[in-house]
Amino acid sequence: MTAPDDKEQQLAPTRMSFGAHLDELRRRLMRAAWITAIGVTLSFIYCREIMFIIVKPYRDAMTDIGQSPALMVTGPAAGFFAYLKVSMICGLIVMAPFWIWQLWGFVASGLYNKEKSNVYRYAPLCLVLFLAGVLFGYYVLIPIGLRYLLAFPDPDLIQNLISLSEYLSLFTLFTLVLGLTFQLPTVMVALARLGIVRIQTFREKRRWVILVIFIVAAILTPPDPVTQSLLAIPLCLLYELGIFIAWAGMGAQRPPINRVALRRGLIKLALVIAIVYLMWGHVVDFWENIQADDRRPAAEAGFHDARRIVAAALEVDVAVILRTSASDEPLLYAALSAKGPALIALRQDRRALQVIDRSADESVISWTPSGATVWVAEQRREVAWDSILPGLWHAVRNGSEETAADARLLLERFAGLLPLEDESLGAFSARVLASRGPVWKA
Repeated sequence: MTAPDDKEQQLAPTRMSFGAHLDELRRRLMRAAWITAIGVTLSFIYCREIMFIIVKPYRDAMTDIGQSPALMVTGPAAGFFAYLKVSMICGLIVMAPFWIWQLWGFVASGLYNKEKSNVYRYAPLCLVLFLAGVLFGYYVLIPIGLRYLLAFPDPDLIQNLISLSEYLSLFTLFTLVLGLTFQLPTVMVALARLGIVRIQTFREKRRWVILVIFIVAAILTPPDPVTQSLLAIPLCLLYELGIFIAWAGMGAQRPPINRVALRRGLIKLALVIAIVYLMWGHVVDFWENIQADDRRPAAEAGFHDARRIVAAALEVDVAVILRTSASDEPLLYAALSAKGPALIALRQDRRALQVIDRSADESVISWTPSGATVWVAEQRREVAWDSILPGLWHAVRNGSEETAADARLLLERFAGLLPLEDESLGAFSARVLASRGPVWKA
């Protein structure tokens, strides 16, 4: 039978001299440096593709509000160093598992087996939560936050001229902060296992934590309940997940289940689910109403210049104009003027010369900086009904009274038909195709 001293000796960390520790650290750091250099080099080879992915939320937000999506640099070498910075960050991130493993190999030699098992148990959770926070920021919070911040200034008074370095700093801050914020369950588990905070304390302070989460979400997000909830609800769920994982991780020391409290919690959860179920339709309608009203260029968060650009292309004032394309599709506007209905597609073009006034005896010409982006309006003579009807139908069903009235007027002038109140989009499209053919013709 093994004596207690022998067992402790087997579980004790390996003893090394100070010089051996330094040699081990130097060897592992050299390995990490070489593999990181390889990662940075590979990232620099594909730096343009990586940069496009990073700036895509900014480009989409600027395109939605009708402004140039190009980022500014303030020096001849600023663009190069920005690509180099992105390459270094991506190289470190891609190769992070290797140098973290090297660092862990150095630290693990001084830990007990029980301490090692805890790290092996919770390290995958930390990685998954961090990646979830980064992806949540990239696909949800950053696009919504950018769109609100960039559309807030009046474009007739303030023009957004964002530098590349400013955007990269903002992007890095958002992603890292959200990645670290999603570590909330891991922090709660550590506090519970170290005995700093009891599981019961997490449960008792739940209402105050939820209140703080919603206050912080209101500060960090645009002032509308939908965006605030997009950040607050995941954090509340992470807090509940942290309580459960901390309780499950206590093992034999976990406190017994309080069945009365569990029953109350399940009742509250059922009530919340019921409220969400009842209110979900109103939330969806509210969001759809915002999206429908954004089809009008006069909307507060819409494309203010579209009416003027389309009017200039038609050479006549526009009475009614709505965007028929989806938010992720090229801009296509249905307009109604004294000349009748017209479809105008807007696209961005890079030019070095722009004629801005031909009304005088001599044309006034202004030279724009190299790579400047201008809007080009193209009148479409033939367009498939699939590019017209869904957007106008969406405005009729979900827009405000003014937006719905404009959409109905456009549908009547374009298709010669009006949708019935109880009719679906498919039925209305079938009636249009039967009477007008597969495409609209000017």
